Amino acid sequence: MTTITELAAGMQELLGKTADEEGRRSGFIQRARKLSGSRDAQTWVFGWLSNPASTMSELGQASATVGVHNSKQGLDERFNARSAGFMGELLQRGIGRDELRGAEEF
Repeated sequence: MTTITELAAGMQELLGKTADEEGRRSGFIQRARKLSGSRDAQTWVFGWLSNPASTMSELGQASATVGVHNSKQGLDERFNARSAGFMGELLQRGIGRDELRGAEEF
């Protein structure tokens, strides 16, 4: 059985270090700048958890909570095949983590 502590640690790893690594590996993140794999993943995950029908403006507000101020146009430009591949691979990596597979118990 997965504990809440294990689940939280797994999610922090997935939406932090793993997202940064996958962002670079996938080509989604091509150079160091204010956005990163982890900040993009956190913006989208937390923004859509808060409101599944979030607008780009609302996602821009969510990006501020992870330390990035991004316009709705800037976020809109990031929605493309590369970002979809990045998030799809991040999802697969999350599914493969033991501590996250036990999360359905909660």
